[in-house]
Amino acid sequence: MSICSFIKHPVFLLILLGVASFFPFLGTTHLFDWDEINFAESAREMMITGEYLKVQINYEPFWEKPPLFFWLQVISMKVFGVGAFAARFPNAVMGIVTMITLYLLGRREHNQTFGLIWSLLYVGSLLPHLYYRSGIIDPVFNFFIFLGVYYLYRTVVSFSKSLHLASLSGLFTGLSVLTKGPVGLLLVLLTFLILWARKRLTRSIAHYQEVVIFVLTALLVSFFWFGWETIQNGPRYLVEFIAYQVHLFTKPVAGHAQPWYYHALVVFIGCFPISIFGLRRLFGTSNMSDFDRWMLALFWVVMLLFSCVTTKIVHYSSMTYLPLSFLAAREVYSWHQAGVTKSTMALYVVFGCIWSLLLVALGYLLNDIDLLSSMLKGEFAIESLKVELDLLGWEWAIGILFFMATIFIYNLLLKKQFLKMVWVQAMVISVILTFVSATLLPNIEALSQRPAINFFKSYKGKDVYLMTEGHKSYATYFYGEAQRHENEHALEEKWLLSGPIDKPVYIAVKVNNVECMEQYPDIVELYRKGGFVFFERLPQKIPESEALKR
Repeated sequence: MSICSFIKHPVFLLILLGVASFFPFLGTTHLFDWDEINFAESAREMMITGEYLKVQINYEPFWEKPPLFFWLQVISMKVFGVGAFAARFPNAVMGIVTMITLYLLGRREHNQTFGLIWSLLYVGSLLPHLYYRSGIIDPVFNFFIFLGVYYLYRTVVSFSKSLHLASLSGLFTGLSVLTKGPVGLLLVLLTFLILWARKRLTRSIAHYQEVVIFVLTALLVSFFWFGWETIQNGPRYLVEFIAYQVHLFTKPVAGHAQPWYYHALVVFIGCFPISIFGLRRLFGTSNMSDFDRWMLALFWVVMLLFSCVTTKIVHYSSMTYLPLSFLAAREVYSWHQAGVTKSTMALYVVFGCIWSLLLVALGYLLNDIDLLSSMLKGEFAIESLKVELDLLGWEWAIGILFFMATIFIYNLLLKKQFLKMVWVQAMVISVILTFVSATLLPNIEALSQRPAINFFKSYKGKDVYLMTEGHKSYATYFYGEAQRHENEHALEEKWLLSGPIDKPVYIAVKVNNVECMEQYPDIVELYRKGGFVFFERLPQKIPESEALKR
């Protein structure tokens, strides 16, 4: 292949788009509490302790997640140094990998045009795109689950024994388990079982050799860490991990209780425009292929399962984005013959206008703090607005740009220029979210958490205790660069606040909880900034006579 041909090749163009989409301003904003900082801290502590098979937070066992994603962050941090850019870098790379994968799979299942439509629609949608600018586990986790389902589909629909496909399905399923736990295996199996129960499989069931290969491969890959951990330290981690997952399913953890329709609302509004384009196919059509049925089943398995889970966090339903993007691509591809429906075009314009207005409003309100303050309730929110922001004054124009792009893309739909439309959509979302990352996001972070992060950063490398009171944060560890404390009481909140401490304690408290500090007379307020109040507690000096006795 000549250089000119390679430059024009879709894979090269997708890589170029991915680099331009995911990497700019990746480290501009501090990591956000909880998940981004939580995961980055686990990777940082692996590097400090050299214990890469142990997941820890504050040098204590962290029961919630397996280590694979943290290993990726460790590699990144060893190359780029510990920081926000390195923590988010693995997902930015995964964004490019996912784009290329969708193109190749789409080309295999249909043709090159369909592959391009699928890949571009995925990167050209709001939430799917935004996740690759983050430092959370789910983009990597979802990628492995998706490939586990895909190769299981290939295994089942093959008319001959497909042991290599079954092993690939088991490999990726096992990797998903190493990334976030057994829920990866659960989602793959539920998708298969639902289709089997509905008798939508080409074969009634897979050959027993394929089942054995799938199960053995998935277990062997999972055993690489889960098995080693159990052999070395007993079943405690597995017991604690399962107990935590049950707790998530049955009780709202950390106040994350939401109505049953929460995830449906998040996906429908946040996954613009694939939620609009794929809406009709979410309920099935008359000309469905086998792969259509697998993607439809995967979507509803994830949506219904996590709608039943009591703890509802926005990224729990992110696995729906991949099958939804496929269904949207199928719909867009069909427009070459059937044309786009008026209802789809109307919904596209309506939701494009809604997002435009939201972006205009956000940019305008950040530049008019008095108006924003009058709209908010709660002492913490109002005090947070007193932080100095770094605004350009034209942030509201991002919404105007989004509106203009919406109208332009609407005209492309009218002209039936669908391939051009998906290219423009992908580039528009890339530009919009780059502007958001450069302007809006840093200021949102400044209002929500930056005073506390800067407070902790001012003590990094110093032999002190850092903590929060009245709220939970992982910023004390990551941005304070916490080291393992020798004192056995260092993890005891009561001892830090009122016990015989051996070195200074520095505390961040949200302003609405500051009354809780009045019961500690030897804790001194240092200053207030934003919605936070910062305190210091110094070790009591031992009288000379008492010191001599000791």
